[in-house]
Amino acid sequence: IFFNQKAEEPVPVQTEEAKEEPEVWTKNTSVLFKDTTSTCTIKINDSTYRMYLMAEGGIFYTDSTDGKTFGAKVPTGLTQTPGKMISNPSVLKVADTDWIMVYEEQPEKKPGGGPDGPPSVQTQRNLYLATSKDGKTFIKVGIAIDSSKEDNFFASVPDLIKTPDRKIRMYYVSGGEAIGSQISSDNGRTWTREAGYRLTDRAVDPDVLYEDGKWTMYYAILPLPESGSRNAIYKAVSKDGLTWEKDEAKLIEPSAEMGFVVDPDVIKTGDTYRMFFGESTGDIGAPGAINLYFADREK
Repeated sequence: IFFNQKAEEPVPVQTEEAKEEPEVWTKNTSVLFKDTTSTCTIKINDSTYRMYLMAEGGIFYTDSTDGKTFGAKVPTGLTQTPGKMISNPSVLKVADTDWIMVYEEQPEKKPGGGPDGPPSVQTQRNLYLATSKDGKTFIKVGIAIDSSKEDNFFASVPDLIKTPDRKIRMYYVSGGEAIGSQISSDNGRTWTREAGYRLTDRAVDPDVLYEDGKWTMYYAILPLPESGSRNAIYKAVSKDGLTWEKDEAKLIEPSAEMGFVVDPDVIKTGDTYRMFFGESTGDIGAPGAINLYFADREK
């Protein structure tokens, strides 16, 4: 997750309205993990799902046999740098003994601190690379995206996916109120910005699937209180992973009037798609716990 501060106005990308029937998702009302959001869940094999998440000053993982009941959190070896907060992991298995993680670092907030204000060098959020041979223990490599170059000091909530031409694409929040992407031809060691934005208009927190030649993105839209619009999680589809068609149907909405939902993380479990997401009963940007829930839909 990230909390919005006004960023430079991105150049809009024209999209067409999607023609598919809206998906129907059923929320589970039980909290999966307290004080948790922005997870990355992947299928290891037919009997194991692994969730990566921020906890207790570092990045951890936890395994599950059914994708809804998870075991103890295990440290990945990635811990916070003094004065920094580490969060928002995205993990991709490149080969049997080659895994990569991209994660976020930002200045650690002091207790009782207020909103960050507009993105700046003092609040700069960057994305970093780590590697692993087994998907369990990771080693820090260095910076992946320096947000001062093309993202107005704000690069957040990465999502990694393999492209049909065997490259790796990273979708992420660029500048604070839009979704950008970068491409890598060397397994995440270096990245090149793809022109424009994938989605604009306060779209954030991308999670992208590629199945049967079709791209699907789940994402959140920040509320716009002055217009009365509420936050929700939505879907967009694409033929090439670059130009996206929005579906205006709200898939997941906050349970509380002043609450918010963020950070969709979607996996396939049998014939069901499961979405993990963070939800808070408080106003977005205000102090308060964000807990992890999940919702299911049938294929």
